[in-house]
Amino acid sequence: MVAPLGWLFVAACGTLSDQQLIDLAARGGGVPASAAEDAGANSEVVVPSHLDDHGATRHVAALAGRLDAARMLGVVSELEVLRRESGNEDYDRALDLVLARLADVGFGREQGLELQVLSSEPRPAWTGRSARLEILEDGRAETLLEFDSSDDQDRLLLPTFAPSAEVEGPIVARLEDATPGCVLVGAEPLDGPRLASAKERGVALVVAADLARFNVDPAGRGRHEHAVGYRSVAHPAPLPVAQVSPRVLARLVKKTGQIARFRAVVEIAERPVRTVLATVVGDLRGGEEVAVAAHVQEPGACDNASGVAAALEMAEAAAGLARQGARPSRSLVFVFGDEMHQSRAHLAATRRGVVAAIAADMLGESPERTGAKALLEREPDPGAWRMLAPDQHTAWGSTTVEPAEFGGGGLAVVLRQAFHAVAAKEPGWTFGEHPYEGGSDHVVYLRAKVPAALVWHFPDWTYHTSLDRLDMVDAEELRRSATVVLSAALCVADARARDLDGLLRAARAATTLRVARARAAGDAELEAAWLAHELDARDQLRRWCLGLDTPLEPRKVLGSPRGSGDGATTTMEQRAGAQEQQP
Repeated sequence: MVAPLGWLFVAACGTLSDQQLIDLAARGGGVPASAAEDAGANSEVVVPSHLDDHGATRHVAALAGRLDAARMLGVVSELEVLRRESGNEDYDRALDLVLARLADVGFGREQGLELQVLSSEPRPAWTGRSARLEILEDGRAETLLEFDSSDDQDRLLLPTFAPSAEVEGPIVARLEDATPGCVLVGAEPLDGPRLASAKERGVALVVAADLARFNVDPAGRGRHEHAVGYRSVAHPAPLPVAQVSPRVLARLVKKTGQIARFRAVVEIAERPVRTVLATVVGDLRGGEEVAVAAHVQEPGACDNASGVAAALEMAEAAAGLARQGARPSRSLVFVFGDEMHQSRAHLAATRRGVVAAIAADMLGESPERTGAKALLEREPDPGAWRMLAPDQHTAWGSTTVEPAEFGGGGLAVVLRQAFHAVAAKEPGWTFGEHPYEGGSDHVVYLRAKVPAALVWHFPDWTYHTSLDRLDMVDAEELRRSATVVLSAALCVADARARDLDGLLRAARAATTLRVARARAAGDAELEAAWLAHELDARDQLRRWCLGLDTPLEPRKVLGSPRGSGDGATTTMEQRAGAQEQQP
């Protein structure tokens, strides 16, 4: 996230008063250099918080030395060689690794460390066994891409749910030139309309090479030209498909009229989808829980072998703390499985009340190699309704949020404080935040009216491509991100009365900035919305820290009908439903 107005950090205990924060926010200035250095600040942080010895800070301190960066990287290396698709063999191998690690550290064997495996009804599970794309010329076959193992670099040549195939036909580069039995190549995505049109014309194979705008190599070295996009098609697929890199597409286009040969071996079997829940049972309010969800499916190292490795390390650290007498007040559950499905399965199976959830997704990107930065994606709030600096959406996209969809805001306060607390101990580490966009497990929890947020990295130019492999993961970045997520989860799970003052100050510091910006823009309605949002956040924080049994009557309802408009945008609820239906 860009820091357009140069805000640095925040009030560390004994550094800046609330009034100084208010003054700074009003004039858009920065924290004095000496104060920033004392607070461990950095110049890219734009939303202020407050640090003292309580709240997220005490949990960051408790986790010192407990999260092993090398061990997490080792788990990533074991997972990223598997093409993990929902319910397939590699998915189950990954979950078996998760279960073995959890059992090794006491889950399912020791009192207070629960281990549960949920299983869905069987559904189609896809495995690509092998594939090869060749050009035939002058009696010779030139192989462009191939794989025969889930670890091969070109394993994404087959989109998920691509069918088996034996195809040989002339290459055409335009749909209007397609003839029965040809191989249609192009940069257009493998969407339903294109495949339907190709089938109608008798096309034998459709080859695509589409990449997102954020997949372009930021270093200007053209490395994305070798990237194969991670894609899927509807099941059953209407005809054979393949995905190639822009470089290979250019080669195919030059060979228009020549013969391409394609062979794919695929297995599709009805298999159940498992979800794993590992719970550190709380000691005082064990009937409430905080969830950390890390999805196993998707084959990337960063997305999301890194999140799984981090969540396993978090589970071990939380179990170790509990074993040593530092059990959280509320239960803490770690959820592993198929993105979106795992969260629905958890909510359906749990006997506890879920008070908050954090999606741990894409936690390990190397900032230097991928260009990505650690980010907090907040739940729906006024910043997603009317966006002003320092907020801005990422290149991933945005979604429409209406005031009726605003969340409580307390979780963003806690996570922001956790980011700042880690940064205070990690000189030079940069992070940011942005309004709600959706796209991970926090969507499911939000629809269930559970406060939820996402911790991730973006923009990662290798995201959803064949280049998202182990060399794009930074072990220390993974450790820092895991520390943020676990310290925030513990801050809610083990919220105490002594944490409340600092968290309320953190909420006020952020709102002060928001209100000043809204006032400068002359937007009284947005100013009022941020002030009301802070009141909701303060109510939420009080409930968590003081252990109040009965939440206040909710003022907002997710999924309220959207007012009249031109139909060009979708609401959060509509988009969430679409995301959950993705293959």
